[in-house]
Amino acid sequence: MMKKNVYIINIIIIAISFCSVSCSDNFTHSDFKAGRVVVDGSIEAGSFAKLVLTYSLPLDAKIDSSVYYDLVNTRAKVTIFDGEQSEVLVLIKRKNFFPPHYYTTRTIKGVPGKTYWLEVIYYDDTIRAQTTIPNNVELSKIWSEPHVNDTTKRYLWIQMCDDVQRKDYYRIFTQIKGKQKDFVPTYQSAFSDEYFNGTCPKIMLYKGLENFFDKKREDTFSVGDTVFVKISSIDKQSYLFWSNYEKEVFNSGNPFAANGSNLTSNVDSGIGIWCGYASKVYSIIIK
Repeated sequence: MMKKNVYIINIIIIAISFCSVSCSDNFTHSDFKAGRVVVDGSIEAGSFAKLVLTYSLPLDAKIDSSVYYDLVNTRAKVTIFDGEQSEVLVLIKRKNFFPPHYYTTRTIKGVPGKTYWLEVIYYDDTIRAQTTIPNNVELSKIWSEPHVNDTTKRYLWIQMCDDVQRKDYYRIFTQIKGKQKDFVPTYQSAFSDEYFNGTCPKIMLYKGLENFFDKKREDTFSVGDTVFVKISSIDKQSYLFWSNYEKEVFNSGNPFAANGSNLTSNVDSGIGIWCGYASKVYSIIIK
């Protein structure tokens, strides 16, 4: 069975949530443009760029397995420029994943401190974005603490020291060895140092959802699991996008929360996100 991990859900929800921004309360509003290109791209320090292109959907669109595949754009020309050289990305196919295709570089890798310009040309549309990879961030401590009511579960904690000289923005992911193939964003994964600038806060990590349609939500980790924790520095525009995006995702199931706020995209003439990451990975055995 095809693995429908959080990466899949992110793309679909991004496409749908952006449509909600484009529409007025009347879903037949003439300003709405279906089929806009949605960018979900990133470049991580030390790694090649990776980019998935999909199309937006109207709120009342019928969604089934065939529509999922039709959402993926595999015919664009995608170029990255790092200030010194440019590279046209190649399209890669991967089995047992959705989306089955993504664009990637073969030469250009992410470097902390560098800015990366993205250009996507698709027929008459030219979409541009830029992102910067900040400096690396490190954890000073990672540990687990007992669950209040369940001896088989543990809370996961980290401690980090923030640089008082600059404004910092972060995103955190976890991956359980042998159980997850990809890193999954934690609950409220994107945050800034607004409330702890220059200090060393202790932060509890809430286990993220691989599938937002899974009703069996767990915030904790199991005893015996080996958990990889990835902490990433991101720039301000990326933080604003992911912070607002996560609010929209988790508020969507709350009838008392306001939804449909405008997501802060850094993509010109398109929608989505082009994000640079400076990351470091740590591991812990939950005991």
